Amino acid sequence: MGINFAKWNFDAKDKILDLSNYKALEFYIRAEKAGDYNLLVTIVEAPAQKDGKEFYSEKYTITGGVPTQWTKISVPLKSFVTVDKKRIWGMSIEVTGVPEGNTTLYVDEVKFVKD
Repeated sequence: MGINFAKWNFDAKDKILDLSNYKALEFYIRAEKAGDYNLLVTIVEAPAQKDGKEFYSEKYTITGGVPTQWTKISVPLKSFVTVDKKRIWGMSIEVTGVPEGNTTLYVDEVKFVKD
């Protein structure tokens, strides 16, 4: 799952976020069926110039699976050291370690917090 706040439009400067004073990325997640999923969270720095390349942070790994009840996840933004947090225009949540079969993961209330 990925979100680009500027819809990949470099000219939408007001959608490029300055997260330098924020502490964490928070969201709630739950699975249709329990499993030992790992979550990989990435934030994305906007290109420095139009038609330039965006930069992806290192992946922040959350292990231990995703329960079937809503669970709050908090990812400290200080964990992302390879991107300029004054120029963030996207984020993603990936899943690895999926057991056999299919399931659906639900994500809600994605937000950046200062406290």
